[in-house]
Amino acid sequence: MQQQQKMGMLISTKTPEYLAEREMRRQMYGSHPYSRTPSGELEDLDAVTIEALREWWAEHVRPENCVLYFAGDITPDDAFKLAAKHLGDWKVEGTFTPPTLPEAPGPKQTHIYLVDRPGSVQSQIRIGHRSITRSDPAYFTSRVLGQIFGGGFNSRLNKAVRVEKGLTYGARGGFNARRFGGELQISTFTKTPSTAETVKVVMNEIEKMRAAPPEAGELNDTKTYIVGSFPGDRETPEATVGDLWMIETQNLPSDYLQRLLKGVRDTTADDVLNAAKSLIDPKNMTVIVVGEAKQIKNDLEKIAPVTVVNAPAGEEEARDGEAAPGGEEKP
Repeated sequence: MQQQQKMGMLISTKTPEYLAEREMRRQMYGSHPYSRTPSGELEDLDAVTIEALREWWAEHVRPENCVLYFAGDITPDDAFKLAAKHLGDWKVEGTFTPPTLPEAPGPKQTHIYLVDRPGSVQSQIRIGHRSITRSDPAYFTSRVLGQIFGGGFNSRLNKAVRVEKGLTYGARGGFNARRFGGELQISTFTKTPSTAETVKVVMNEIEKMRAAPPEAGELNDTKTYIVGSFPGDRETPEATVGDLWMIETQNLPSDYLQRLLKGVRDTTADDVLNAAKSLIDPKNMTVIVVGEAKQIKNDLEKIAPVTVVNAPAGEEEARDGEAAPGGEEKP
């Protein structure tokens, strides 16, 4: 099982997309668990032993630390009977102690981290900073703000970078909110020669988002889309359980989803502008670029200080699967 998992990770961890996401997590969160993926890194696999798995299971998988969800064609009585039948006698020794989480790094001035990938024909770009949690009163407005800024094909970000400038085949941005922290993150890619220009265009759109409220039509279309897509995103039992799990793990009120819809409907243009000013800080952006340093470093240094980061050893093998120039994925 370890070797099978390792082979899969060897492939995925060599892609420029993965390198960009990994470096962004590391720079944003430092030693905090949010800097890591649930599957871990390659170096973690060799340290996994049967005994370590047993110890982890005994420490973390406990009745006082578990929640059981049912979603589908089942009555509450039947659900309780099934739970009692299969889990009613579940007992373990000791008590569960929640882990102490380290502090994530504080905000820092805009800085570019350039992951050197010699021979790369394009650059992967990530821009963002730590931001809002779901329990923040401004979160509902941030959903509208994020959708207007970078949530879809007609977003301001995609229009500027793709439609008007022709620098990429796609650009997205928005807020990812979790219990212990969240982030604003912007994602795009471009040909190597247009890397610095693309970063500048994105930064310009950030400034414009903070300069004026959205137009009435833009705001109404966005709110209609968010509210209208809400039922379709929750058609399956899996999606229902996912919402319940989010509410539980992020310590949200039971009527959170109703509050979310009302919050979106009630959002005004001034709310969006105020949220943009308070939640987006163009002076404290973390910028990650994965590309050929010798071609793009000098131009990037005209935007912000640059630190070159070496790509992991052996990463070169992934280049055959790299996206074609301009950002279009190869068949």
